[in-house]
Amino acid sequence: MDRSLLEVDHEECMAIGETSDVGPSGLMFEWDEARAALVRAETSVYQFAYEPAGGRYDALLSVALRYCAYGLLVLQDFPWNETTRAALEDLEKWRLNEVIGTEWPGTKTLKEARLHVLKFDSGLCAALQRLTRRLYQWEQPNLPEDLCLFRASGEPWLVSIAHEADGWLLLRPSEAKAVVETLRPLSLIRSDLR
Repeated sequence: MDRSLLEVDHEECMAIGETSDVGPSGLMFEWDEARAALVRAETSVYQFAYEPAGGRYDALLSVALRYCAYGLLVLQDFPWNETTRAALEDLEKWRLNEVIGTEWPGTKTLKEARLHVLKFDSGLCAALQRLTRRLYQWEQPNLPEDLCLFRASGEPWLVSIAHEADGWLLLRPSEAKAVVETLRPLSLIRSDLR
């Protein structure tokens, strides 16, 4: 095993332990607020070259357990089918809050949507893996949409816009190597925040 990965893991665990948990009401849904915090943490954008699916989708959610404390799924004003209703019922035990908003990571809209804030833990991870095998499958009318994950400090870590087949990670320098290695052979394209 690569010892540098163990060192990165140890450093990250210490950093996570030092970060206070802002709780579900402190999540940064608005990009301007999130961007300032992400820049301070020297975060870089890692764009998915293609959709995380199958084993890479599972690996993405599993590695997120090391860095994330909250999840978000969006319900826009569309007709929902039975699959959506069943998924919401399945996810209810992790729901911490519901917020009405017009902005969430990756999206700004004029029409209000219901933002379901979820406790991200191993149980929710397993449920998300069971409900779909692809990141961009989180799209209405079959499922709630735009799965996003947040650090305990409130910043977004995973952003997805399912109907655009677009998604990216917002990784700190101490996270990047371990996450990129875990997701191989999925290509991630790095860029700086703008």
